[in-house]
Amino acid sequence: MLTRALGRLLLIVLLFPADPLAAPAGQGPADDVVSLEADLVLVDVQVFGKKTGLPVDGLAAADFLVFEDGVPQRIAHFSRDTLPLSIVLLLDLSLSVRPQLGQIRDGAVEALGQLKPGDETAVIAFGSRAVLVQEFTRDPRAAADGVRRAVETADVGPETKLTGALAETAAFANRTARPGARRVIIVVTDNFGSEAVLKTKDALIELFASGAVVCALVPPPSRLADASPQDPFVFPLTGKTVDQFVEETGGLMAEVGSKNAGAALAELIRTLRARYALAYEPSNTRADGKMRRIRVELSPAAAKRTGKVSVRARKGYYRGRPTR
Repeated sequence: MLTRALGRLLLIVLLFPADPLAAPAGQGPADDVVSLEADLVLVDVQVFGKKTGLPVDGLAAADFLVFEDGVPQRIAHFSRDTLPLSIVLLLDLSLSVRPQLGQIRDGAVEALGQLKPGDETAVIAFGSRAVLVQEFTRDPRAAADGVRRAVETADVGPETKLTGALAETAAFANRTARPGARRVIIVVTDNFGSEAVLKTKDALIELFASGAVVCALVPPPSRLADASPQDPFVFPLTGKTVDQFVEETGGLMAEVGSKNAGAALAELIRTLRARYALAYEPSNTRADGKMRRIRVELSPAAAKRTGKVSVRARKGYYRGRPTR
């Protein structure tokens, strides 16, 4: 996942024990760490085959090219599936979304059960306002119970202020997520927001500051007619409320129905596991509060080897305090 952008960052590579109960008394399930400290920009990257829609395996650091504002950058760190996940389930409580939430509630134990011992999940419900239902927990059953409580009891008001909810969720993750974790906000929404309480730029500032990737599970009819049925996570975005945040943070978007929402959540988590983590020390060190644009692509040799692919990564970050 995208992790926290810039500053004196502690990049933690966790070595997971086979059994969380094997950790010494008083320690968490993933306490053995190797740390690298540097002024790094950390970028999660997902590569999909355009024909298959499946993640491309077996890539190495030399297979990637990273550019900041068009200037090539040197990759200082490369890994895959070694950092823990900090997932926030952000649940739209609109009436149109409740069938999907009910199915996710029923399938949440199984879907979240595939998380690793060091992973954590929080649950936030939103409508007119965002309400924290479950703090970060490493217990999948507690997270699943948080989904149930969100669906059955959360009082969030009648509107759908998605932009504000995303900003508040990003700030929450920035404050409380496990240090060094790959942060993901999974939004279940009908993608029809009412008047936003924040401008899009303000929400993006919070998202970039947190390093969170926004993914969305959206019920029909949001999928475009030309989206490939073999490509459930990479398809043209619809131009509605959540889409720009998915695009800017390098996230994924999928259509879900009331009969497959739990399975879609499980598949999304599996797909997130296939991301590559790249880190670079930017050549432009000015802390001027301006947006830095990031572009990640495969090297010519890798592109020749893999064929046509889709590369998804966050599009930028702010260096220093941004001007709102």
